[in-house]
Amino acid sequence: FWLADCHQTPETVGLASQLYRELICVPYLAKFVVFAKMNDPVESRLRCFCMTDDKVDKTLEQQENFEEVARSKDIEVLEGKPIHVDCYGNLSPLTKSGQQLIFNFFSFKENRLPFNVKVRDMGQEPCGRLSFLKEPKTTKGLPQTAICNLNITLPTHN
Repeated sequence: FWLADCHQTPETVGLASQLYRELICVPYLAKFVVFAKMNDPVESRLRCFCMTDDKVDKTLEQQENFEEVARSKDIEVLEGKPIHVDCYGNLSPLTKSGQQLIFNFFSFKENRLPFNVKVRDMGQEPCGRLSFLKEPKTTKGLPQTAICNLNITLPTHN
């Protein structure tokens, strides 16, 4: 049993349930890996992975001639939890208005998020940063701690 010190008694069950859901999530060490393939000079396909094994070289992306553009060190992520992705810099994700990039992490599975990005300014280098977050980005602009930030530079278009 748990002893809870809660000033608002009606909130006790909700807070205890939320705490329990957080505590039962198993942590894993995983790597974030990003692959890119240019469709044309201004647009690229990105595929983000969160991997618990080191089988990056055995992915479908290697066979489809994607280039690895970023890889993180081992980072702790929680089983079954959503990972939200934000894009900054000279790259803009091509998504429907208001749609956020999100995928769930499951250990020893292919946790893949495919999406397209567009280069905002062709006069600048085609680079940017991907932030992987535990919570969705809010309009309030409150600062969030990222699970991981990866700087990426798109490959050249052939």
